[in-house]
Amino acid sequence: MQISAAQYIQHQCYTSSDARRMVFYLHGVPKLISLLQADCEQLQMAVVGALRNVVFESSDNKMEVKDKDGIPAIVQLLKTSRDIEIRKQLTGLLWNLSSHDLLKDYLCKEVPQTLTKAVLIPCSGIHEGENPKDDMLAHPDIFYNATGFLRNMSSAGPGSRRTMRECEFLIDSLVHYIRGTIADYKPDDKEHSAEIVEQRQNLATDTKVPGCFGMRTTKVL
Repeated sequence: MQISAAQYIQHQCYTSSDARRMVFYLHGVPKLISLLQADCEQLQMAVVGALRNVVFESSDNKMEVKDKDGIPAIVQLLKTSRDIEIRKQLTGLLWNLSSHDLLKDYLCKEVPQTLTKAVLIPCSGIHEGENPKDDMLAHPDIFYNATGFLRNMSSAGPGSRRTMRECEFLIDSLVHYIRGTIADYKPDDKEHSAEIVEQRQNLATDTKVPGCFGMRTTKVL
């Protein structure tokens, strides 16, 4: 029943701002957060997908996630989950949360280290051969969502950019991905690589650029 309920919230909140407001008024966010550590991957996936859509274009729900200790729970699940679909939803949720200016400083302190270890390193292949199981964690959509999160973080100010620069292997992973894309000549990755280059330059030169969601949708069906 919990899975069906979370899936219903996910689908209703995909297109309806009224549904997102109703979730807020009914205190649905803390109830969803409490299920993130459930011992059932299908339930975890439904809950994260619901949260991803609940916070889309909803400042109230974004702040509710923070205020109800949802971000540490999201980060913990990203550390432990090896399910590709759950990881897609988690990184998409973080990307959505990162659009809120009042959350950026907090997110920048709590997320980049885990995001680098759990997503950027395995998806970029920077340690290829050292950790063969990393290949099982890699997926282009997960990496795309993660770089969308970083793009929003880079607009938060010098302090946030400094924090990201100091995060071990964060920039190295981005550079390695770009070099691999160029070496393999993947035309489909051209736009994404250009975004990463801009991101890397922004972190290196400390020049502020506006955050953005990019071309892909940040919600899920």
